[in-house]
Amino acid sequence: MRLQARVVMLATGPYYFESRGNEQNAGDTAVLQAGRITIIVTSRPVSLYDRSLFLAHGRDPQNFDLVVVKSPHCQDRFFIDWAAANYNVDAPGSTSANLPSHRRNSARGPNPPRWGPPGRHSSSSDSPS
Repeated sequence: MRLQARVVMLATGPYYFESRGNEQNAGDTAVLQAGRITIIVTSRPVSLYDRSLFLAHGRDPQNFDLVVVKSPHCQDRFFIDWAAANYNVDAPGSTSANLPSHRRNSARGPNPPRWGPPGRHSSSSDSPS
């Protein structure tokens, strides 16, 4: 998909979570405008469980007709409580809430995941010694 957009803001550096107060660093960030569409693009992965990324870049989600957030957990008070409608989409990948879809052997180290394949209940005896 091609999209022509205008850069309306460039930022870098930390901002602080509204809900926890701890620092988050999105790296170099751009706010793009394409007609009525506003897009916030970050150069680093961020956690989106509150509105902090939006607010730090001058955008309050409540002022938009539609807000798309790719996150396995957004606190209701920051997005859902005031929305006319809410749609949850569970995208495949490392942030999916569908735990059986995660490959059991993908985590290496002293604390492997404790879940097994679908339909199987795992226990602490499943972990390697």
